[in-house]
Amino acid sequence: MRTKLLVLAFTAAVFTATASQGAALDRKQTLQSALADIQNGAYSSALENLDKVSPKDNTVQYWAGVCAYKLQKFDLAAKRLKAPAEDKAFEDAPYLLGQSYYALQEYRKAEPAFQKSLERNYKQGATLYYLGYIGNVLEREDKALEYFNRILALPATDSDMKLPAQFQIGEVYFERAKELTGDDKKAARKKIFLEQATPAYERVIEMDADHALATQAKGRLDEIQRRLGVDVPHTKSGAAVPARAWVVRVSEDVKYDTNIINQADNRLIQVSNAGALYEKTALFGKYEYLWKNWLALTPELSVDGSYHFRRGNPSVYANDNTNASPAVRARLDHKVKGKPAGGLVEYEFAYGTRDYLSTKTQRYYTRSSNIIIGERIEYFAIGGTSLKFNLKLSENQNRNQNFVGPAVSLSQIWTLIKPYVLSSIFTFELQRAKSTFYDQRIYKLNLSYGIPKIYWNTSMDLALGFTVTDTMNQQATRGFEKTIAPSLTLTRFIDKADKFAVNLNYAYTRNNSSDKANYAYAKHVIGLGGQYTF
Repeated sequence: MRTKLLVLAFTAAVFTATASQGAALDRKQTLQSALADIQNGAYSSALENLDKVSPKDNTVQYWAGVCAYKLQKFDLAAKRLKAPAEDKAFEDAPYLLGQSYYALQEYRKAEPAFQKSLERNYKQGATLYYLGYIGNVLEREDKALEYFNRILALPATDSDMKLPAQFQIGEVYFERAKELTGDDKKAARKKIFLEQATPAYERVIEMDADHALATQAKGRLDEIQRRLGVDVPHTKSGAAVPARAWVVRVSEDVKYDTNIINQADNRLIQVSNAGALYEKTALFGKYEYLWKNWLALTPELSVDGSYHFRRGNPSVYANDNTNASPAVRARLDHKVKGKPAGGLVEYEFAYGTRDYLSTKTQRYYTRSSNIIIGERIEYFAIGGTSLKFNLKLSENQNRNQNFVGPAVSLSQIWTLIKPYVLSSIFTFELQRAKSTFYDQRIYKLNLSYGIPKIYWNTSMDLALGFTVTDTMNQQATRGFEKTIAPSLTLTRFIDKADKFAVNLNYAYTRNNSSDKANYAYAKHVIGLGGQYTF
C-alpha cells in the first residue's frame, strides 16, 4: 500500500507539470518515462530519466535513491535519499538510507538513519537488527553477548541453527577462563571451566553427538581436562557425560509475519494473505538418565502456545494454537571400527489445538505419533553422519487428511575452516492419506552454516531450506510445489551465567504452486525474543 501511494504521488507530480512551456513539457515527459520504467523494474533507465529532471524535489530524489538502491549503487543511493529521509512523507527513506550506508560499511552514518527509521516505527525488527549489528561493529561491549541463547528456543524445524550458537556459549566461557592467568585466579578459572564452559559443551554433544561441532566440543572438554587435570567422564562412544542431567528452558517470542499461513505436518492448509504481530510462549524440559555409560534414556516435554494480535481478521486469529509434544529418546553408545557411534530409538507424540473455526476458541486439531530408529557415526574426518528411519501416524480434525508417513533422512556435517561448519540434512517422506486426494511425496534439503565469534563472541547462523512437494492426485491444479526458505539469526547472552539471552532473527519463505490463488505465497518473518534456562 505504501509503495502504491508513493507511485500515485509520483504520478500526481508527473501530471501537475504544465505543458504551457517547453521546459515543463520536457519535465512531464521525462517523469512519465521514469514512472513507466520504475513500474516495469527498469531501474537503470528510470535513473537516467530522473537525472534529467529539474528541479529535483524530494519525490524525484526519493525515487532516484530507490532506483540506485535497487541497482546496488549504494553510494549514489545514500546521496539521493539523504534529503527525503528527513521528510516524513517518505516513511521508508531512513531505512533505505541506513541500508545503503550499511552496505558501504559506513556504520556511524547508518546508525542515525536506522534510529530515525525506528522512531517512525518502520520495520522495527529489521531496524533493530541493523542497530544491534552496528553496535557490535562499533565495539559497544555491553551489547556484545545479547543474541546467543535465543536461537535455542527456535522450533524443531530450525534445529540446524542451534548447535553453532550452543557451541559459541562454550567458546565464550572457554576464552574467559583462559584470560584468567596467575595462581591467584586459579579458583575462578577452574569454576568457569567446570561450571560454565563444560556444561555448555556438553549441551552441544547432547543436541547432536555426530555433528562436527560436537567433535570440537569433545576436544574442548579434553583440553579442559588437560588444563585442570580434571577427569571429565565420557560414555562408551566418547561423548561427555552431562554435568547436569536435567534442563528446563522457558522462552517468549514476539514476531511479525507478513503472511500468516496454516500448515501442519508439511501440509499447506490455508494462506491468509494477511500480516500480523504474534507472540509465542514455550516451555521445554528434559532429563537424561545414563546407565553404565552406554545407554542414555531421555524423556522430554515441549509445550508452546501462539496468540495473534490482529483480532479483527478471522483468517489470522484462526491460527492461534497450543501444542504439547512429549518424547522419549534412547541412545545406545558404542563404536564402529574404533569410531564413536550411537544407535537411536525414539518415540515422539504431538497433540495440537487450533482456532480453525475462527471462533476465538481453540479445539482439537491434530495429533501424531512418530517412531524413529537410526544410527549416527563419526566415521568420516569431515564430520558426523546420521541415518534415520521413521514412521509417522497423523490424525487431523479433517479425517480425510489422516495419513501414514514413512520417511528416511540422511545428515552429514562438513567441517570447513574451524570452527565454521556446514550441516546438511536430506529427507524424503511419503504421506499416504485416508483420502488419496491428499497423498503427497516430500523431498527436503536443509543447509545451515554457523559463524561463531563474528564480533566479540556474537554468532551469526545462516540457514537455507529447499522443499519439493509432489502433490500427486492434486497435480492437475497444484503441480509440483517448490519452497525456498532462507533465514538468519543473531544470538547474544545478557548475563554472565549464560542463563538469560535474547536474539533477533529473520526468515523468508516463498512457495511456488500452479494454484496461485490458494497455495502460492511469499512471507517475511522478523522476530525478537528472550529465553531463560534454569
